[in-house]
Amino acid sequence: MPTKTQIILASSSKTRIKLLHSICIEPNMIIAPELNETPMKHEQAHHLATRLAYAKSNKVFVQISTDSINCPEQAVIIAADTVACVGRKILPKAMNNSDVQNCLQLLSGKRHQVYTSLSVLKFVKCQDKVLILQKSHKTVKTIVKFKTLSKQEIERYLLLEQGIGKAGGYGIDGFAQSFVEFISGSFSNVLGLPLCSLTNILLSYGAY
Repeated sequence: MPTKTQIILASSSKTRIKLLHSICIEPNMIIAPELNETPMKHEQAHHLATRLAYAKSNKVFVQISTDSINCPEQAVIIAADTVACVGRKILPKAMNNSDVQNCLQLLSGKRHQVYTSLSVLKFVKCQDKVLILQKSHKTVKTIVKFKTLSKQEIERYLLLEQGIGKAGGYGIDGFAQSFVEFISGSFSNVLGLPLCSLTNILLSYGAY
């Protein structure tokens, strides 16, 4: 009987876990890599997302492949990183309501870009070695336009605290949906996981 491919999610994001559940994937393991996510000088948003997604998958692979007890016989690591920007200005992952307010004031009445990079790695354990069989990287771009936000709308959003911990200071699956005038591209990409691109990769790996 062929070995079942396990799924390892390199993220503790509740939204990413929920998105995987929506396409009938239950991660066998969830490992959140700790990384310095500070952009490099003059680094563009899509380059930052790609670099961090690759670093996450690589760090989790090193961690799991050196764990002789818990390393599965065959698995796919899914890592992702989401970065929002206005022009060339990268928006932070909001750590508090002050960050959320600054982001919303900048996004008000403007188009912005959301990039999510996927780094997906398939490996097998062969005797005393762990071998990478396949590795894929994909960056997806979605364009979002917010209406001009009133002071009252921003204050109400701050009270809900839905933007804390989110790239660009908002989560598009909550109250911020009422801010969106226009969206071009993958909706799930803005949430943090472009499901169409992910399932295409997993299908090519025979893991979906």
